[in-house]
Amino acid sequence: MTKSEDPATVRAGWHETVGSDLPLDLDSVFQETDGYFARRANERRAKLLRELSSLLVTALEPSEAIRFASRGYLYSTMEFLLSGHVAAMQTNQVALILTDRRLLWLQVDSKGRPKDLKNQVRLERIRRVSGSWTGQWTLETVSREKLGFNSIPRADRKALVALIPGSPNAQREAAKSVEHLCPVCIRVVLGPVGSIEKCPNPACRIPFRSPKKAAWLSALVPGVGDLYLRHFAFGALEFVGSIAVLCVALFAVATALVRRDSESFVMAAILGGFLVALPRILDFALTLHMGRKGIVPLTTTPAQASIEDGAPIGPSRVRPLPAFPAWSWALFVLGAVAVVATSWYSYTDARLRNRIVEACRLAEIGRIAEATNIYGEVEARGRVDTSDRGRFALALWEGGDFDGGDRLVEGLGTIDNPVADRLNAFLARQEEAVRDLGEGRKDLFEGSNEAAWVKVDRAISVFSTLETAPLPKSRHDVVIELAGELLGPPIVPEDLAVAERLTELAGTLPGADGRIEIARLRIRASGAGTVDAKAAVARIDPARLDVLWRLLALEARAAFAEGDAEAAAIAREAEAVSLDQFRLLADSYRAYSRARRGALMIFGGRTGQVPAADLEAATKLAGGQG
Repeated sequence: MTKSEDPATVRAGWHETVGSDLPLDLDSVFQETDGYFARRANERRAKLLRELSSLLVTALEPSEAIRFASRGYLYSTMEFLLSGHVAAMQTNQVALILTDRRLLWLQVDSKGRPKDLKNQVRLERIRRVSGSWTGQWTLETVSREKLGFNSIPRADRKALVALIPGSPNAQREAAKSVEHLCPVCIRVVLGPVGSIEKCPNPACRIPFRSPKKAAWLSALVPGVGDLYLRHFAFGALEFVGSIAVLCVALFAVATALVRRDSESFVMAAILGGFLVALPRILDFALTLHMGRKGIVPLTTTPAQASIEDGAPIGPSRVRPLPAFPAWSWALFVLGAVAVVATSWYSYTDARLRNRIVEACRLAEIGRIAEATNIYGEVEARGRVDTSDRGRFALALWEGGDFDGGDRLVEGLGTIDNPVADRLNAFLARQEEAVRDLGEGRKDLFEGSNEAAWVKVDRAISVFSTLETAPLPKSRHDVVIELAGELLGPPIVPEDLAVAERLTELAGTLPGADGRIEIARLRIRASGAGTVDAKAAVARIDPARLDVLWRLLALEARAAFAEGDAEAAAIAREAEAVSLDQFRLLADSYRAYSRARRGALMIFGGRTGQVPAADLEAATKLAGGQG
């Protein structure tokens, strides 16, 4: 302020900014006129009053004058905790208007323009007010209602404390001191918010929104109740968030319904509780609290008198505005589409995931063909990720199809850590078991049985978990399989002697089956002794043998064959051994085993039926057998 300007002139200028028709106690409203910060604060106060001037002209009683004005935030612990600091501040911005009769707090936007909620307390019903260094200004009524306002400037807090002496010695009163005002006519509406459906003022009669209806709408879908209360930005964001978390919960529920296992149901229950039930319970309480802070109009247009009000029956009257803005219906439709689409996608995806689980289960029990077909169907629909490939590869390994698992693992890429850990653990366990088996077989070959059993038992403990895999499951399996390998063509005398020893050892171990008969028959066929081959063969069930032992049985029979007819029968049986059975053999055995099959076919005169890829090796093998 310059020397030529006196305080009265400066205050008059600010009054002119506000509007001369608004009654102000200028000395009280604009207390300080000197100093940069004081002038800036008064300019902001004048702009606030200008934005509210038309509303205040309607609200003020005859001869009532404004003594002070400020801005702040009505503090609510529930709102700040449940809706967040920013959202709570946006919905709780208020203008504090102190008159010579009452204190009004009017909801405003960021520019100070009035919004819906309007409340007041009479000065004689204020018990005490106080300000703190934290920036909060607190008001307590004679009814012991406490209101806290934040972010009020320090100078304004001090002014309000000085202007409101209060009645600290007043007796406690039962009647509520805070009064709610009609958003349009700014008249007191008695009773709690929601107890009256429309304004009792005959000149107004606008319908009010129900806090309970808002709360139940939020319980149905969080955010809808806030939109109903005209908190458009906060309600829209909350609605979008609630739809997002609902979609996550629906995915879990769809998975549980398809898989029908306890783990899926527990996960669906947890997500349903935390993402669906709990938010709705909390939002019901929060929305009910927000709806009871003040009266929200259903429309700002005064309603015509109804028949209940004594109006005569006449032409139809104008209906109130809808409870939601027009754009919100598009939001609701998009939300419904998102829920339906997510439900459909979640259910179909869960079904496909369940098919992957089924394929893994079938692979683990050895039904490789069925499992592979199911996996191929799901993969063809593009719904198999790298982790699914890893799971199915592991199932194939556990089911005995090591080549199939290897093909899936090759170039697998990034997968989930649990799946990678399971794959790596399986490979490490298998490698260790194979190493133990190899060392144990070497000890058996050399006759060190006691040292062999320690290593063989470790390998068997791993292989026994792979029920359908072509791996030894007992000591007998290890011993007789080694003997069978040594008895394959061409026969070497040193190997024959070891095979005979191992066959005798296998006969002392539990679990003997037709393989020991084949081994004994093959040993006799390679020695000088005689044997009733037909009787020995009659004790063997080919259906219970794998491809290598079927070939060994045919080779043993071939050594005792009498005449072309019997040789031809052996050749036909060899030809009946499907080439698909060789797929389960290790790479190092496949070509050799196919050559043995071809040699038996050549032995019986069916050279023309030997596959071209096997003919050369089969001819050499047959020639080597004489």
